[in-house]
Amino acid sequence: MPDLLRLVRPKKSLEQRVLSAQSGDEAERNELIDEYRPFVKKVLSQQLGRYIEEENDTCYAVGLAAFNEAINQYQKNRGAFLAFSTSVIRSRSIDLLRREKRYQDEVPLSALDPDQHQGQMNASHQLSIPGPEEQLLIQEDLQAFIQRMSQLGITLDDLIHESPKHKDTRCNAVRAALYLFESSECAEEVLRTGKIPLKELEQQLGLSKKAVMRSRKFILAVLLIMESDLDTMKQYIRSMEQEGQK
Repeated sequence: MPDLLRLVRPKKSLEQRVLSAQSGDEAERNELIDEYRPFVKKVLSQQLGRYIEEENDTCYAVGLAAFNEAINQYQKNRGAFLAFSTSVIRSRSIDLLRREKRYQDEVPLSALDPDQHQGQMNASHQLSIPGPEEQLLIQEDLQAFIQRMSQLGITLDDLIHESPKHKDTRCNAVRAALYLFESSECAEEVLRTGKIPLKELEQQLGLSKKAVMRSRKFILAVLLIMESDLDTMKQYIRSMEQEGQK
């Protein structure tokens, strides 16, 4: 009889089932988690760019836990449950990847330096090419970086067209940015106002005000990089600093 009643009972929507699980219906919760295992795997696979195994895969376990968390946190005003749960799963998997940053093969970044001939190997510029998981994290960090730049009135086009072309000018701009970065109070003020302390840089580093102003946007961008989670770009900046000291 119970099975027959279940067949004739009006079918509930997914959102209604989620709310039932929230209200303490553990049978419903377990059914949802079991039923949507393929959905969790699909979200993770699309995000990480690899096949997700159910056994011995930490990301899969985190994905299931995130789906269960989405059941607990879902509210009607948040729209479709699957869209909401997708956001939670992605967020939690990114949190995991941040704790397990992994890098793969190493290649030179000398191509980023206008003073280096294309294809020339430079040991001081050896950095890592990220794998799919790390690429995801870098993309997120880059989006935050671009947003912070926009708040200072800087675009990616500005960096392309206004970055110092001459090696000495570029190294001096990096010196200025790192000086500001290492003075936390000064860095905070610069990033808040977008104003660079020209007189201080002239007195402390011997940099002319005119030269600093020509590299203003580049200096601010380097300062933002040093304040960010963009570890690969930070390493490149440090390599430029070392090169300027030679």
